Amino acid sequence: MSGPGAPRVLGAPGRGAGRCRAAWDIALSAVLLVVAYVGYWIGALFGFLQLSLLTPCPDGVCGTAQAGGVQFTAALVIFLLGVVGTAGTVALQVFRRRSWWAALATLVLSIGGWFAASAIAQAALAS
Repeated sequence: MSGPGAPRVLGAPGRGAGRCRAAWDIALSAVLLVVAYVGYWIGALFGFLQLSLLTPCPDGVCGTAQAGGVQFTAALVIFLLGVVGTAGTVALQVFRRRSWWAALATLVLSIGGWFAASAIAQAALAS
């Protein structure tokens, strides 16, 4: 039966039809985003511990204020990148596109951002 009163079937041609969502894409995207946020919080914890416990400052003349500013700015920027990456992943899923790559990019930026922030903070401490 076809026509204006016919029931719509998911995936049938016509208005409202779309691509079928791949279950593996949704699951992989979710896992990658969870790992990205866990990595963010672990990086934040290590950044805090780096400044509070592992900072060698025997003379009292090291740049802890600059290093603290670097870590705070990094935390804010990386968190905003995580939010944008999550929104992009969800938007791709809503439009039924592959979204695992956006979640992977969020993970790489989150973990890589903390490594970069740690290196910059160490340089600020040395000055």
